[in-house]
Amino acid sequence: MKTTPLGARWLGSPNFTAGRDGHRMDVQPAWVVLHTMVGTVESANARFQQPGQQASATYGVGLDGRIVQWVSEDDAPWANGNTGTGGVGDNLDSIAIEHEDGGDFNGPRTPELYAASAALVRDICQRYGIPIDRQHVIGHRECTGNAPTACPDSLDMDRIVRVAVTGAPEGDDMDPTLAAKLDEMLNVLGSGGDNREPNPWIVATLNAILAGVQSVSGIKSELDAIKAEIEAGGSVDAASILARIEKALQTA
Repeated sequence: MKTTPLGARWLGSPNFTAGRDGHRMDVQPAWVVLHTMVGTVESANARFQQPGQQASATYGVGLDGRIVQWVSEDDAPWANGNTGTGGVGDNLDSIAIEHEDGGDFNGPRTPELYAASAALVRDICQRYGIPIDRQHVIGHRECTGNAPTACPDSLDMDRIVRVAVTGAPEGDDMDPTLAAKLDEMLNVLGSGGDNREPNPWIVATLNAILAGVQSVSGIKSELDAIKAEIEAGGSVDAASILARIEKALQTA
């Protein structure tokens, strides 16, 4: 299977371990390992097409935000310097993402690259149940059993993880804790339950959200209205609450 999420363009590479030698990404330990290309998508692709290089990655993210794929997620890329000996970031237990840097590995990356990388990391982690944190989303230099490296150099890994946690565009006024709380509430409301009577849990959750959403006026006003209706015991069902909050989030 050639999984290409988020519109990734399939390029392929002959350099991989088929079937991960029986390892699975949905079984811990598993990692997403971040790299920098020290070049362009095109130069990385030229290298990964050569069997003699014995190198590849699962994905590549361009400075323009495009995503390419060299190795199926079902197979192990040859990226992290460690295949089958165990340890942090073993290729058999990892998905590797290369990041374009135009040859300036310590230079700035673009907002488009960071947004695409964060979306890809979030998608991968959610599908395999990998925690989105810096213990599981790591840099090449944090892998064990490989030659010393500074890779991914100045790539801001914390920024990628931070945005991947919330799934929200950078500049959103919600912090990760607040966004997680909202996600939790939306999951409950979206389960099909009917909240036609006052629900103390929902009221408490809305209060917690409202305490942090002071600058997102569109969301705050809608949450204020929903909270008032629930407290009054009005006929407010879960589906309508979910639709109203999602609409407010889209227009915020």
